[in-house]
Amino acid sequence: MLKYHIVPGYYTADDLLDRLFLKTLEGQRLRVWSDVSEVPLGEEDIATGGDALSYISSDTVTTAVRESIKINGGHVLQANVIADNGIMHVIDKVLIPQFTML
Repeated sequence: MLKYHIVPGYYTADDLLDRLFLKTLEGQRLRVWSDVSEVPLGEEDIATGGDALSYISSDTVTTAVRESIKINGGHVLQANVIADNGIMHVIDKVLIPQFTML
């Protein structure tokens, strides 16, 4: 069960935004996504006119997206916790591998 919670590599929260799946040491995949990246139907991106406003807007959106990351349905509560042997992301859910008898 512990190998299902470990992914080889060094992934920050920003790196997770570029991934759909992460392969665990156990061999199964974890699904990674963000709620903010899914734009509701009928809504469009708002264009900003000035460079300064655009910079502030994009930085705010990036922070919101980072805070909305989910891993197998569990929200990331604390991201980028640095450890001696890697990086950790604390989620609000216990990950249970498929086909596990409890």
